[in-house]
Amino acid sequence: MRILISWDHGQVPARLFDTPSGRAVFAALPIHANASRRGGEMRISAALGLKREAGARQVVETGTLCYWIEGASLTLALSPGRPTRLAAPCNVLGCLEGDPAALQGVRNGQDRKSVV
Repeated sequence: MRILISWDHGQVPARLFDTPSGRAVFAALPIHANASRRGGEMRISAALGLKREAGARQVVETGTLCYWIEGASLTLALSPGRPTRLAAPCNVLGCLEGDPAALQGVRNGQDRKSVV
């Protein structure tokens, strides 16, 4: 399942894995929300009521797209050249297919949307 994460000044394609959480995110599209940054993470609010899956991970590679249960948000790992330690174990949703560095300029509060 392919999606597009877009904002005022760009876009990055991503792929969702065929998992319960990946399918739930795909079914909820489009998602329009503000982005926030914290360390090597970018978060996009998305209250989807998902449960933590057995394969949830707290340390992921750059470009990994996750769902943070406690924060009800899509979370992108953006630490260049090293794994990112997320705030809590997250459901792994998929991965960016474009360059994660394209998202480095995204600042808190900039509108974001995910579209099919």
